Amino acid sequence: MAPTTVFQEERRFLCPHGGCNKAFSRRDYLQRHSANHSDVKPFQCHCCSTRYARKDILEKHQRTRAHIRRTELQTSQTPPKSSETLPIPIETTIVNQIAEEPVPVFAETLPLPQQPHPQPLFDRPESGFASEFFDNYEWLFGSDPSGTSIQAQYDSPTDSTPSSLRSDRSDLTHTALGLDPVTLAGLRRFINIECFDDVSDESANEYFGLFWSRFGSVYPIVHHGTFEPHSADPFLLANMLTIGMMYAGTAAEKDCGIAVQKKLRRLQLAEIDDTVEIRFSLLQSFLLTAFFALYLGDCDQSKVGQLFHGTNVSLVRFSGSFQQLVEPKLQPPLTVSPEEARLQWYRYIDYESRKRTAFFAYFYDAQNAAVTRTQPSLSAFEIHLELPCTDAVWNAESPVRFYQEYERQPHDLRSRVKFTTMHRRPSREHLERTITLGGSSDSIPAEGKWPNFLFSLRRLMQPYRHHQKEYPMNCFSQFSRFIFLHGIIGICLDLRWRGLFDLGIVSQRRMVEFSERLETAFFNWRDYFDRQIMITNNQGHLRDYETDKFLLNDYGVSHIFWANLTALQLGLLLLHADNDLITKHAELFALRGATNSSQLAQRVAGWARSRDGVAASADACQVLRTVLNNEPIIETIAHVPFVLVFATLCAWTFEFYRDDFGPLANNGSVSMRPYHSDKGLLEYACRESALKYVSEVEAVDETDSQPFWRRRQRALGLVAYSLTMLRRFTHRNMELEIGLLEGILTRYG
Repeated sequence: MAPTTVFQEERRFLCPHGGCNKAFSRRDYLQRHSANHSDVKPFQCHCCSTRYARKDILEKHQRTRAHIRRTELQTSQTPPKSSETLPIPIETTIVNQIAEEPVPVFAETLPLPQQPHPQPLFDRPESGFASEFFDNYEWLFGSDPSGTSIQAQYDSPTDSTPSSLRSDRSDLTHTALGLDPVTLAGLRRFINIECFDDVSDESANEYFGLFWSRFGSVYPIVHHGTFEPHSADPFLLANMLTIGMMYAGTAAEKDCGIAVQKKLRRLQLAEIDDTVEIRFSLLQSFLLTAFFALYLGDCDQSKVGQLFHGTNVSLVRFSGSFQQLVEPKLQPPLTVSPEEARLQWYRYIDYESRKRTAFFAYFYDAQNAAVTRTQPSLSAFEIHLELPCTDAVWNAESPVRFYQEYERQPHDLRSRVKFTTMHRRPSREHLERTITLGGSSDSIPAEGKWPNFLFSLRRLMQPYRHHQKEYPMNCFSQFSRFIFLHGIIGICLDLRWRGLFDLGIVSQRRMVEFSERLETAFFNWRDYFDRQIMITNNQGHLRDYETDKFLLNDYGVSHIFWANLTALQLGLLLLHADNDLITKHAELFALRGATNSSQLAQRVAGWARSRDGVAASADACQVLRTVLNNEPIIETIAHVPFVLVFATLCAWTFEFYRDDFGPLANNGSVSMRPYHSDKGLLEYACRESALKYVSEVEAVDETDSQPFWRRRQRALGLVAYSLTMLRRFTHRNMELEIGLLEGILTRYG
């Protein structure tokens, strides 16, 4: 019989990707093939600029005759001089649809040098799916298979000719910020919705102010000093107004904002038609619409937002904003004309706004993944950007002041600060012994004279070593710290959803080390954050700041302060608790009641009795104490309601599974009776129980002395008071979470 059994073997492993009908006889073949469907293609041919998802496919391409001929042709030609630049296309699609007077038209598309995606950092046999991601994480976490310790390179970036910013108007005087009647009349015609026609000019300016004070203080992506409402893109201006409208408070205003946003989404999709190269202001508008749908709209808008999530991410990718943007060169204002000084200010703000908008897209993707319990669409290794400038530079209100603050930014490397704070967990010693520093990669752009996102993120992963260098803390604003947090959160979610451990590609020991390194990053972040607050308050002897005459960033208590603090607590929760598992168990409990026999309940019980369960319980109580002591942040910080629900479910789940009794062992003692009266729910009793529960968990020595039913009773009061706060403050997109907490409480009478 002919030996054909290999070809006749059953191919039972089907590719789940839509439109792909391939099947394989072995699971590892399917895993390797699945990399072809990944959006991230880190293997680039530097000759042809084509990218591939797998290293073996790149090597196959490099052996083709076409590639060899192209390489020979390029090496035989003389490279162009670095000073030669191509003509810059002028974006003419921004039409002033609101005001009739001529306005400055700025170049909406800057030439973006196309940098390759990071390539695998170590030569090693490629044996399965996602090996390239594993290599990138090896570099990020600082673990080099060779065991060598290599310091990152800090080369100055290559000088390049700055792109010119053209204008058809010589008068560039800065307009006072506000919405005049002509602008608002044009905006009403553009939106053409009855409820918005009834908005008074005074109310519209109030919404505009709320956008800057609430949204703009946490996500500074639109520049206040150069923004001119009368010449702004109507899509962007309408988004700014509706976001501010949702912070105003009344139900009628929120209904109107939701209606306007639904109309805006349709108009935006019609605007891009069949092209992916859109003007920058429209790209910002798309991202603001996505933010609105995730946090401020109703449940239907949230669902529609998920449908278009991939579109929003792709639009930013196609714009090239995640690659290394070119910072324009600056000249002292006294050496150029006032018009040129203002123009170069506008050039720099355009560059900085694009960078901040790219980071905002990364925020949105990470937060969307955390809130909707889905896989992130963006990888940290796609972000080849320097961090934003200081607050002093961004908030400057004139070209002269801008240049002064720009010159004050430090560009030198200093010895790493050694902290003595006690934010670490006791298991840190194992990490110090087992993980060594890794090397750098040519595929990731080297740092220049300003901190780079990936290198800065990598430093947070490293334990302290006396020879390490870092940029001064005066380089990092609270917005930059916010970026770091989302970088760590994105990596937590990426590792969990890629399931490297489940596929058997990474050993359990290595996954534990990765988890501990992420925990190190969170605690290092907290150390730096606390130190910068001390610097702001002039506390202590801060030796590393003696050479800095000016504080360039605001670390006072503000909206972005609370956003940072709660994002840190969310990150630790996501590291130690599976949001999807906890929520699914709560949904099952609310639907069917308690059961100890289901596979889901057994997984939850295993988590609650593990080190991660104990850590998540402590992390959840940090969130709860922050919110209980500062309840208004539920309304002012967009992600806080979701963090509150996650923390509440973690605390409740841990409390009811931390011992062998299980959720059924109530003995009739745990019920809602202590929190009810003839007039309804007793809020003060629920709040008192919530505070007592948090205090008991934080007082570790008293944990075992409390009867299990007493802490469970207080945990139930915590659930009830969290529900009360959500009803009092949040927007309509929290209806599902509110219904979930109500279902849990219903099971206790």
